Amino acid sequence: MKCTQLLNKAWSMGLHLKVTFLFLGFTSSLGLAQDSIYESLRFMTFNIRTELAQDPGEREWAVRRGEVAHGIRFQAPDVLGLQETTPEQLEYIHQELGDSWQVSPLGQILFHRDKFVFIESGRIDLIADRWGDRYSEWIELERVASGKRFIVLNNHWGVDSLAQQGSAEIMVKRFRFVSQDQQRPTILMGDLNVQPGSRPLNTLLENTPLKNFFWGATFNAWGGVPAIQLDYIMGFKVTSDSCYIDGYQEGAEAPSDHRAIVCNLRLE
Repeated sequence: MKCTQLLNKAWSMGLHLKVTFLFLGFTSSLGLAQDSIYESLRFMTFNIRTELAQDPGEREWAVRRGEVAHGIRFQAPDVLGLQETTPEQLEYIHQELGDSWQVSPLGQILFHRDKFVFIESGRIDLIADRWGDRYSEWIELERVASGKRFIVLNNHWGVDSLAQQGSAEIMVKRFRFVSQDQQRPTILMGDLNVQPGSRPLNTLLENTPLKNFFWGATFNAWGGVPAIQLDYIMGFKVTSDSCYIDGYQEGAEAPSDHRAIVCNLRLE
């Protein structure tokens, strides 16, 4: 059977092939690691809705937590930013993902320990709102396959305009320091609680070199279809292969009142 026929048959069976090159009767292996420098990295941000809200029915954390974990596993991110997690929610998700995952010191970011080496981390205090203190956790990781280092920031801004604008201004002031004088590829993601075109979002994008990679509704208010965008993945010295909304859903309602964003990014 010809090579193209074999490939077509494999795809029709739903197989994902890892292809090596065949030339003149011998197989040439490039010796690539499981995480190849030629592959993009998958980033995911997800506000999973805190269990402290004590939502009823399908919205209760005990009912939907398996759906949340399944959606994350299905998307298979390399780096995951979470918002609104309690320690118990974080522990459950970490258990479901397995020991190959490492949790950042402040518990906002998870990443594959076999693909990355943890270098350092920090906290940026933002402007509090009526729900309490707000902060951004950042971590520096080194990719094992390439040795390239990069920064990841997870954000969850407040719900009122003063907290949002103040948090945007703080992130602008701290960006140069966190990105190591803009030498490191930097990915900022999270629930910013602001819509496209808003003053806080414009402040962040117009006063840093960050580029937003996904435009589209993410907040669904527990409905099936998101109505407004509150969540973002953006980066500097990073290019995007693709970005999309995770639409996974098992029951009548979504697994959270936010939809997750997934982006396949390449470090420059």
